[in-house]
Amino acid sequence: MDLTVWVDVALGVTIVYLGTSLFVTIINEYIAQLMNLRGRNLFNSLKQLIADPGLRTKLQAIPTLRPYFQEADHVWTRLRGHSISYVDTQVLAQMLLELILPQSSTTAPSEQSTLPQPPPNSSTPAVPDPEQPTPPTTHTDLTEKAEVLQKLAQVKIDPALKTQLEAVIHSASDSMESVTQAVSSWADRSLTMLGEHYKRNMQILSFIVSLFVAGILNIDTVALIERLYKDKELRTTVAEFAVRFGEQQRSNDIQACLGKSADAQKQDGKCNDLLGLVDAIQSKNKDLGQLPIGWSDAATSQTSQPLRMVGWFLTALAASLGAPFWFDLLTKVVNVRHGMRRPEVVAAEKK
Repeated sequence: MDLTVWVDVALGVTIVYLGTSLFVTIINEYIAQLMNLRGRNLFNSLKQLIADPGLRTKLQAIPTLRPYFQEADHVWTRLRGHSISYVDTQVLAQMLLELILPQSSTTAPSEQSTLPQPPPNSSTPAVPDPEQPTPPTTHTDLTEKAEVLQKLAQVKIDPALKTQLEAVIHSASDSMESVTQAVSSWADRSLTMLGEHYKRNMQILSFIVSLFVAGILNIDTVALIERLYKDKELRTTVAEFAVRFGEQQRSNDIQACLGKSADAQKQDGKCNDLLGLVDAIQSKNKDLGQLPIGWSDAATSQTSQPLRMVGWFLTALAASLGAPFWFDLLTKVVNVRHGMRRPEVVAAEKK
């Protein structure tokens, strides 16, 4: 068995999976914008992070933070969720500490003990009264962190939130700036952890959309592998197209394009090749035109209906892994193909 055949088959399947996953990503972005999934996730995460209702009400009164904590008052707003999907955790930490631990007024200096003073012209020092009590230590003797912990112990807020804040503040140094930074880092890490639920939901959504796309466009993995394996001319054409695409694109450009909205992708020239690949999968260009994709008689006659559904499932499972995964795999397979080619063939192509 010629191993290069299977490498070319892998290239063909990978380029199809890459184009399908890009198409799924675009659909997911439209759904996320329409349903405002990111803003809704941030609102719910902040609600879990600041579990104290009274404290959330106070944060809502601050104009800067009002959109993050204000409950929706219209039906459409409740269905769609809040539109803001990012919060500055540094500002959140500062406002949170200000509400929980309001800054005290300027502390008066410590009272000095009243001791008998020697007469102006007397050379004998006065003897202090042994019964005079020692002046109490005031909070000016405490560090800023110790003062914050002292105030935090006296406020009445959600016990779980208080325990977390105490642990975070204990890890900071003595300055107030360090305390604020520690609370900011805690909020940022906590929101990231709470956002894992959003990522899981997006993975489920990606699989559902991928299965829908595979069924609508009839992207059958089983038929695709069979056709690529049997048709040498088609296999060579698709493999060369995949090699050109892999060599022209960079992983950073892929990541940058995927991070943009669909409208921004259309305006960015670096995303043209990616959008072109999506169009090639949908409408099949000259390089991918003979692939068994779509509902033509040639595409539907290769496999039975039960086997075709298995192929759709495999395509959906693969596309839900995401475009970055398939682009990295494409790059590796291209390198393997270059390494397997005979030196005389490579030298002839360079002439």
